[in-house]
Amino acid sequence: MLTTLEPVTIKFVVEVSQAIRRGHHGIALRNLDQQIIWAWAADDVDLPKGTRELCYTFPMLPLRPGPYSWHVSLYDEGALVDYWDCLPEMIVATEVHQHRSDEWNGILNIPSRFAIQEPK
Repeated sequence: MLTTLEPVTIKFVVEVSQAIRRGHHGIALRNLDQQIIWAWAADDVDLPKGTRELCYTFPMLPLRPGPYSWHVSLYDEGALVDYWDCLPEMIVATEVHQHRSDEWNGILNIPSRFAIQEPK
């Protein structure tokens, strides 16, 4: 559960049964409608046999409150090793910083300031 707009690290624990050489790792974050919110990939991944953590650090995840799902994949020399939909879902339960009407809410949930000023 994500409750703040502060830096956050997301970790995925993998058990590597045999070493992966020149692998490919992909990751995607999707909302409830399966829309891709963020995705990334790394090539030339070497993972030795054993338990490893795949860690992602973000300065913040300013997302609209609600459920999100992570999708992670690993390939070894072009062959799919594993693809998984991570459970449980990530629940974003931050304070709402958007319009009070749902139809005007977007994906981002970023605090802002409003001011009326005299032109300079």
